[in-house]
Amino acid sequence: MDNTRPALEGVEHPPNVLPVPPGDHRDVDHPIPVHVRIEWTSGDEWIDGLALEWTRDLVRVATREQRLHPRVVWVRAGDVRRG
Repeated sequence: MDNTRPALEGVEHPPNVLPVPPGDHRDVDHPIPVHVRIEWTSGDEWIDGLALEWTRDLVRVATREQRLHPRVVWVRAGDVRRG
């Protein structure tokens, strides 16, 4: 029996959310409040989050957005603004 289906109802997979890049990943000591752009099927939306880790090109952002699973996402740096 698949008991994950109800928990994932309403979850979207926005095209600008990227796969986890290779390598070791660690949270920064002091996450930075940010706004992250998410490309929903209904249109783009800027949501609040915390930047937990970043490279020159990518940022890992924790959100409270229930439509995302997982709620921690990797996006391009251009999709993130300091909050």
